[in-house]
Parts: sequence; structure tokens; C-alpha cells
Amino acid sequence: VRDGRDVSTSFYHHLASQGKSDGSGYAFEGSFSDFHTQWCQGSIAYGTWADHIKSWHAARADPRVLFVRYEDMIQNLRPVVDAVSLHLGLELSAADIDELMPTFGMDYMKLHKDRFQPISVKWKDGFEFLRKGVVNDHKTQYASQQQTEFVEMVKRTYPSGGLPAWTGYRFE
Repeated sequence: VRDGRDVSTSFYHHLASQGKSDGSGYAFEGSFSDFHTQWCQGSIAYGTWADHIKSWHAARADPRVLFVRYEDMIQNLRPVVDAVSLHLGLELSAADIDELMPTFGMDYMKLHKDRFQPISVKWKDGFEFLRKGVVNDHKTQYASQQQTEFVEMVKRTYPSGGLPAWTGYRFE
């Protein structure tokens, strides 16, 4: 799970840089403001972030599902890796995980981007699929209009209050 405002920023860059299959342009052509409005209305592929969260709500009690927050991974990846390893029943020692940890970071992925950059689509020249890997990148794009649109989108999906507690997010 990731803060929906950061999702919108990342998804905009993704679609604005992803070539259409017929080569006629990019999956989204327009400003971030235009994208955000359409995204909050559910007009962009995959619907709204709040609807996506709602679709996962039924899985919260399913022992096969482990919810992981992007922000937790960025803040301190090791406990998240330990939780995933335990959840999957992997028999990895602390030393095994220590050895793997450097390969889980953004620096490693950027250094080996050929392993991570999707090749199933054509990208705008210079686009890097692994863009920043940071929290709160929405602050580089969001104005008060986008914050208002985002909160209204969440309220349309959750009219009685905030998001489910398992998300860890509150937007007022």
C-alpha cells in the first residue's frame, strides 16, 4: 500500500512516458493537473486509489495476504523483509537476509536497471522506470486543487469517515 497522492504522481510519470502500442503518442498526454482530475474521477486505467484500497479490504482477514506499506519499506526495509520472509515461511537466517539486503534497495535496482525496466512497452527517451523511490514526492506536483480532489475522492468511497485502519493513512 502506498500513499495515494504519491501513487498519482508516480502513475502520471509512468503513463506520460509509456508509448501507445500503435506508436501514436503516449498513454497519457496532458498536464499533471489534467491527469489528477481524471484519476480522481476514476477515468484513468484501473480506477481510483480509494476504490483499489476498498477492493483489498475483504482480504484483511485472509492469512495468505500480508499488507506492506511503501513508507515502512523506505523508512526501515529490514523489518519488512523479515515480516515477508516469515509470512512466506521462508527458512532464511538473519545472515541470509543480511546478504540479500543490498539487492533490495533503489541504488542496486538503478545500478541494474536492465533487470527492472519493463521491456513490454516503448518508453519515452530518457525515462527511467525506477524514478525516485521516495516518500512524499506528491509535494513536488500537488497544489491545493489536487489535495482537495484527492480528499473528495477518498470521501466518495468512504463517506462515513476515513480509510480502513489497516492502511495507516488519514486524509482530512
